Amino acid sequence: MTGRGFTPRRPTAAAAALALGTLCGLFLACGGAPEREGRRPNLLVVLVDALRADGLGAYGASPSHTPVLDRLAERGLLFRRAFSNAPKTVPSVASLFTSTPPWVHRIEAGPDQPPEEGLSYLDDRLVLAPEVLQANGYHTAMVTTHGWITPEVHYDQGVDEYLLTEREDSAVVAAAEGFIERHAGAPFFAYVHLLDLHDYYHSDRLFGGAGAGEDASISPGLRSLQGASPSEIYRELRTHPERFTPADAAFLRRAYDRELGPTDASIGRLLAALERAGVLNDTVVVVTADHGEQFLEHGLLVHGGNGLYQEVLHVPLLIAGPGVEAGVVDGLTAGIDLFPTLFSLVGVEAPEEFLGVPRAGAVAGPEGDSHVVVATSGSAWKLITDEWSYILSEKYHREELYDLAADPGEHADLAPERPEVAREMRRILAREIRRGLRHPYLREIGDVERVAPSDDVEKTLRSLGYVGDPSP
Repeated sequence: MTGRGFTPRRPTAAAAALALGTLCGLFLACGGAPEREGRRPNLLVVLVDALRADGLGAYGASPSHTPVLDRLAERGLLFRRAFSNAPKTVPSVASLFTSTPPWVHRIEAGPDQPPEEGLSYLDDRLVLAPEVLQANGYHTAMVTTHGWITPEVHYDQGVDEYLLTEREDSAVVAAAEGFIERHAGAPFFAYVHLLDLHDYYHSDRLFGGAGAGEDASISPGLRSLQGASPSEIYRELRTHPERFTPADAAFLRRAYDRELGPTDASIGRLLAALERAGVLNDTVVVVTADHGEQFLEHGLLVHGGNGLYQEVLHVPLLIAGPGVEAGVVDGLTAGIDLFPTLFSLVGVEAPEEFLGVPRAGAVAGPEGDSHVVVATSGSAWKLITDEWSYILSEKYHREELYDLAADPGEHADLAPERPEVAREMRRILAREIRRGLRHPYLREIGDVERVAPSDDVEKTLRSLGYVGDPSP
């Protein structure tokens, strides 16, 4: 399958950080300088796994643990209402790279689809963003650890260098630094996937802070998880949130916040690498997330499942670099819109297979903008409009409606008292689902095939807490 003359291809596929004060000065000096004559700007996309939008000072966190990201937001575009198309990594990242929603690409795995049953892999007929960039002269790289986003599930389509590292973000960043140094002389695209924040609930991090394990406010049930495996902790938190207290949730959130600083510093290392290579002013830098995280705001913990509330779908999106004027994008932005937006910034035409639309022109929310966001977990659907948040699950006989202006935290369900609005939301949701179901992928690609995870992948998934141990 081709679009606009595009033919997918499948080629073969540790310096210390600068002091924060130096970086802050560096950021102030690096505004939107034009790219070098006759050359498209580089693209560096950093995805921080499980990063909630409200974890950043730029999105209102106080105190802020993210000075590097806050400075990046000041000199670039901050997308105030960016949302993932799914509440977990596998379908969310597939939506980013294919610019199609989950019911079109149908890539799934994770807590609701055990990876030991096989990982969904990307069919060669799916057009991925790196393929488009490669066809437009970019040298492309994926920098990840063994896990969901790997060559064995075909994320190597259009990738010149696939750099698989050890688990820690320090190793991922070191590999990305090396790539930047080697390819500073030509336009490059690099995707960097950071995971340390995701691991805040691992026992050594959760209970490793000074006096953390002796915190008298937490319940015996949470304290009993000290020393448990990541899988045991994750599954207990996710499948039995009713066993934990608000004090437990606050304890978990403090552990999460402790990981924000090191994650922020890792991104600072990447920016410093661009500066050392002399290409910071020639690089569009993007920071976003695949999903957020839940801390009992709606009775749920960690991520995945059918919650579909703001805390797990609202993600940060920051874009800074040449040709990007500082500002705030108030219009709704979905994960599927990310690469169409970046393509519009660097002068690359998106293939017709992509369903997302460029959102960089939506600063301050253009009059008449009717863009909506749809997210799904497979058994529940979420529609977000400028005014409303709507959740529908026929399977669970569930219908919820929230007024986002009056109730941004989604606590007062108005579906029973505003049936006319609920009907309109259902109509819009059906329209968006039908739009996806008309995509040629659904005619040309049959059942999504699955591949058994390799030993390396299974080891990483076990370290993340997804496989390898029985639910306690």
